[in-house]
Amino acid sequence: MTVIKEIMKDIWSWHLYNDIKGVDFNGFLVKTGKKEWIAIDPATFTDLNHLKKFKLSALLLTNADHARDAKKFREFFQCKILVNEKDAPLLEDVKADGTFKNGDAIHGMRVVEVPDNKTPGESAFLWEERRILFVGDAVVGKPMWKLNLLADDKYKDVQKAREGIKVLYNLDYGTMLLGDGEHPKDKGKEYLKDFFTRHGIRI
Repeated sequence: MTVIKEIMKDIWSWHLYNDIKGVDFNGFLVKTGKKEWIAIDPATFTDLNHLKKFKLSALLLTNADHARDAKKFREFFQCKILVNEKDAPLLEDVKADGTFKNGDAIHGMRVVEVPDNKTPGESAFLWEERRILFVGDAVVGKPMWKLNLLADDKYKDVQKAREGIKVLYNLDYGTMLLGDGEHPKDKGKEYLKDFFTRHGIRI
């Protein structure tokens, strides 16, 4: 049975280990208003009846590859799936109900597009009120205490992809939570500095 727990106030998370990538796939439920809950990159969940109390209004996807259990969540909660307009055509097993673009404000989050990444609409979500940044797999938390990209062959130009991560460093947040791997939490910018140093990127 899937285990979900509150990792921060109003943020619940669960994960599923992926043997092929050797990393946890993380899903999030976030309370962004008095009665509003959203899901971000919903990883596989065995029994959605355990989540009835959350009353989701929307599912936010950071990229087309993170639809994961979105179709099942939509059917259960009768909520909308939202993804970056550039990634909507790339969804395979489910269609989006709506799209967003860079800079949009959606369900309490600001959309931050990460350029030159794995998919053209790779996005992070900045919860400005709480200074929390949700990142899909623009960077992944693997190995522990490090941030990295995925395998080089996932990108058209891996050096441009590395440079594109600078957009995350320049944001105002205190906590970083990831869709893949170990969360940096309050060390997000410290881990990003290390990433840039290892790849010879000036910030």
